[in-house]
Amino acid sequence: MKRYFELDDHGLVRIPWMFYALLLVLLRPYLLWVVVLTMREGGDSMLKMIYPHSEDFMLACLIALPALVLTLVLSQRKDKGWRRCFVLWRHCRWPLIATALLDLGHSLTHLPAFVTVTAPWLLLAPITLAIGALWLVRSYRLKLVLSEWPEPAASGVKSQ
Repeated sequence: MKRYFELDDHGLVRIPWMFYALLLVLLRPYLLWVVVLTMREGGDSMLKMIYPHSEDFMLACLIALPALVLTLVLSQRKDKGWRRCFVLWRHCRWPLIATALLDLGHSLTHLPAFVTVTAPWLLLAPITLAIGALWLVRSYRLKLVLSEWPEPAASGVKSQ
């Protein structure tokens, strides 16, 4: 069975939206950090509401570090991007799976007591991480995306 996928501007298989959604979930400590830093006041209380102990926040940032590196590599997936990033891009699937599973474990072990009654919205991240990890393992399209990298554009200068 031959599969056809939509191509992007560079002739590569388009990155699935699920990949971007999973990156957003994995990068939530860094996104929260940016939100807290941009708030005038009350940011500390918002951070303490989600991460009661500062060690939890630091551990979550450390767990999400591979996803942050992958986001930087993803930004180079364009015509004039740095070609050496392809090495990281090609081999990022299993580290991303490990990151999702570590984050899932960290999220589940740090849930408050009676979470389903007091704050059921805290269960969204673990559910999304579990679905995302399964998708990372099973996605054929993601395997194709991770095996491609755009070729540098022709410079227009003819060599003799």
